[in-house]
Amino acid sequence: MPDQGPNLGLILVVGLSPVNRVVVGRIVERAGLKVLCETPQNARRSLVACRPGMVIVDCGCNNSDCDDFAPVFQQFRVSQGGGLPLLIMVSTSGTSTGGTLLTELADAVVSKPVTVEGLQPVMLRLIEKARR
Repeated sequence: MPDQGPNLGLILVVGLSPVNRVVVGRIVERAGLKVLCETPQNARRSLVACRPGMVIVDCGCNNSDCDDFAPVFQQFRVSQGGGLPLLIMVSTSGTSTGGTLLTELADAVVSKPVTVEGLQPVMLRLIEKARR
């Protein structure tokens, strides 16, 4: 069976806060997509095994909660050819400021508080662009 590549209908939500993971996960589900929610420590396993087309990272209140996940994500993206999975960073600042690896890898940044109106259009636009 040939390698299918990342699944654009599956989104991996990564963050330390269980509440934030659930909130973001519900927004993903409302868009008609499947969701997996993981802590940064467990996200590598789901990233490799399930091959999501997008990862949404909740960076926490100081924008550094998922810094340890960044090299794992980067390595996986390179192994997939460089473009996928897509990465949305959920940030307190709403911009990709700072010199962290996640900010360099992010395809989009959504500011907190996370809302359907703020996240869903960004998510769907990136997925549609990737499908072309």
